[in-house]
Amino acid sequence: MQQKRFVFLSLTVWECLKPILILAAVISLFRNALLINRTAVFWLVLLCSGYLVFPALAVLLFFRQSGSSRLLPVLRMGKIVTILPCFLLLIIELSSRTVFMVHFIFLPLAFSSSLFLFIIFSIDLIFLTFIISLKEENRRN
Repeated sequence: MQQKRFVFLSLTVWECLKPILILAAVISLFRNALLINRTAVFWLVLLCSGYLVFPALAVLLFFRQSGSSRLLPVLRMGKIVTILPCFLLLIIELSSRTVFMVHFIFLPLAFSSSLFLFIIFSIDLIFLTFIISLKEENRRN
């Protein structure tokens, strides 16, 4: 039971952190375009705000264990839906001949956008595996 709660808590933290990281990467990649139109950042915030549904579900599952069997399929489907665009963008980035660098203000290093996408995809895949394994445990109980 404590393992489930830890998975939901870490999923909540990751799902809250992921839109911030994606937004910072997009701002870094499109810095020149944002100099022309400064309000474009708000469009990016609007685009990333849909990701905040998943931390809300994870928090709900963290505090309410009794209804978790009904909410886990929704969380699992949502995780799959958010992984697919990241996977497709990763394939496009890897097939591209140019390498774009992502510079974060809070890190002294610069990442390639492919590496950044691969890290996000890998962490999401790990959480999807945990969510699927939790679903299987509910079926056995």
